[in-house]
Amino acid sequence: MHSLIMLVAVSGPLLCMPQSRPTSATQPATRSTHLDLRINPLVDMHYFVRRHSGESTPLPAVEGLSEAVELVRAFEAALATPAAWGLIEDNFTRCRTAAEALRVCQKLPERRRLRSGRTIAIRQPVVELLRAYARLEPAFQKVVWPQHKTALEAAHRRLHQELVPRQVACFDYILEHLGMQDPRLVIPVYLVAEAPYPGGFTHRRRGRGGVCFVGLEHAGGSLLLEVVLHEASHALDIATLAQDTAFQRLRAGLQQAGHGPRSRIYRDVPHTLLFYQAAETVRRLLIPGHKHYGDAIGYYAKVPRAIQAVRPAWDDYLDGKMARDAALERILSAFTSENTTGD
Repeated sequence: MHSLIMLVAVSGPLLCMPQSRPTSATQPATRSTHLDLRINPLVDMHYFVRRHSGESTPLPAVEGLSEAVELVRAFEAALATPAAWGLIEDNFTRCRTAAEALRVCQKLPERRRLRSGRTIAIRQPVVELLRAYARLEPAFQKVVWPQHKTALEAAHRRLHQELVPRQVACFDYILEHLGMQDPRLVIPVYLVAEAPYPGGFTHRRRGRGGVCFVGLEHAGGSLLLEVVLHEASHALDIATLAQDTAFQRLRAGLQQAGHGPRSRIYRDVPHTLLFYQAAETVRRLLIPGHKHYGDAIGYYAKVPRAIQAVRPAWDDYLDGKMARDAALERILSAFTSENTTGD
């Protein structure tokens, strides 16, 4: 999935924080990182609109959808990158209705500076969008939400049956192999029925870690477990940027080899490792027959150099055939100046 690491614009008072927590039988110790799986109708509606705003096919017959889609498209054009949704989406998670979110977002700064250095209007476009969401909400609740709610509750149950009881072991495995000290996060993961490509997103939260959004459309079977662990791994990466992790070593090594933060290689190699570790965690600890999301959905085919470097080295490391440092050096060796023709 794509990592959207952005500062959230407002922390603000919690008007509501809907969530579904593990039962006492599966509640992990608070000293360990664990998931907080959530279902929120406003967040689901927002991602439903975002998904349809990126498509050229006819819109579903839902009153108010076309207006909301046009406003999302205009806002995304102003943002220039979907990553900038991280400036506002955490505010949506604090509420269950568009009216509640409107009260929160009326406190947003008038303008925000993007990572590119460009300054854009934030408050007014978001307020206009939420007013459109308030007009869409009755039809969405009647026509779309009942089916979405059923699918989301089924996914929620599956995750509590298949992942939550083993989540501590999964996170221990991820933390150990990526060289992370446990930041002891509670990672909120919002399940949504539909989402734009690639279906999973993580934003930096003010404070520690990140907030994750996982779409169900392309996450059937065991892929759902992988996508949740994948997005949670992005939150772990955010929380451990000051540590000497596998990701940080790759980033430093790639920079030394001449691949700066704006290069595709700099982005693709650590992200491919994150993909691979999440997938292998599912395959080795949960479901032996699991097929990687990167293979099933086609991500690996889009990053052939990265996966060709990561797969054999990380397999040898996970199999105990080589140390982590040696595996990282082996990956980096594929991207040294003498072995690459550019980004």
